[in-house]
Amino acid sequence: MDILSLFACCSPLLPTMAVRRLAIIAQAVLTMPGRMTMLSISRWTEKGGSYRTIQRFFATALPWTELLVKFFETHLFDSEREYILAGDETVIGKSGAETFGIDRLFSGLKGKVIKGLGFFVVSLVDVAERKGYPLAVNQIVRTEVEKQSAKTRKKKSRKATSGRKGRRIGSRNQAKNELKLSPELLRINGMLAVLVQLIKPFVKVRYLAMDGHFGHHQAGLMGRANDLHLISKMRRDAAIYEKYVGEYGGRGAKKKYGERLKYDLLPLKYLRKSEPEKETMTNYYQAMFLHKEFANQINVVIIVKLNLKTKKTGHAILFSSDAELGSRKVGGLL
Repeated sequence: MDILSLFACCSPLLPTMAVRRLAIIAQAVLTMPGRMTMLSISRWTEKGGSYRTIQRFFATALPWTELLVKFFETHLFDSEREYILAGDETVIGKSGAETFGIDRLFSGLKGKVIKGLGFFVVSLVDVAERKGYPLAVNQIVRTEVEKQSAKTRKKKSRKATSGRKGRRIGSRNQAKNELKLSPELLRINGMLAVLVQLIKPFVKVRYLAMDGHFGHHQAGLMGRANDLHLISKMRRDAAIYEKYVGEYGGRGAKKKYGERLKYDLLPLKYLRKSEPEKETMTNYYQAMFLHKEFANQINVVIIVKLNLKTKKTGHAILFSSDAELGSRKVGGLL
């Protein structure tokens, strides 16, 4: 099959000439070595891929999400496999001052803040093969208001840790099920809403996996708004409580929270599985627990690794809004 036939599925979304140009450019990008520029792409294309043609192609607004979904459905989708959605941010280093959206962003690969471009990607992941297919990509362009609010939030967190503890005077209880999305979550929610509608006709997806940056109740509410269950990670010192099962004292509101979990001394009744491997023992604890930011109970999986030789331990706290998801499944999907 030639590369033009691969892109024939895009014909309902693009004119015939645009499909041909897409195929020519894709073939050049897949075969060319070295730095990728419009000039180098034009040099590696067949007849009909001049430099001016490449310029016009990249200056044209194309329905990329619809194109990627259609390509995936035609050539890569397997109805027998299970798929989940996964979202994450990627940062590419870039110098200069004129590039649109250039900013100082945290790069996970380099472990520090760098000058570059940020993109948020939502992929459809084949669970069995553990392979992701990017279907929606948006550049992250933070507004001045968003940058200022981030600075204000950092200052407040510093004051909260260094100042007096307790609730602020005059503060009131807030509805925990009320959806109040930050500018960052608003961008992601827009991507999810479009993508879920596009893939719904041919695949049923139940879960959205995101890293620990999104391990909070608003991200969970965003997932439920798109008919998805969030799977994410909490801070290793997260305050998680058992449900109170004692008797009602007869006065005031009924007690909701029981004992707070101690990660160095987890109750054996929550142990679901132990896996020995050489000098390491991995224990999986799971149950429905409470967190004061979440309105309802959450399905929490605590993975504890013990070095049998040194007796040192480490743990990770994963959670999902789906109460029926097993411990191995939560860990495997994330």
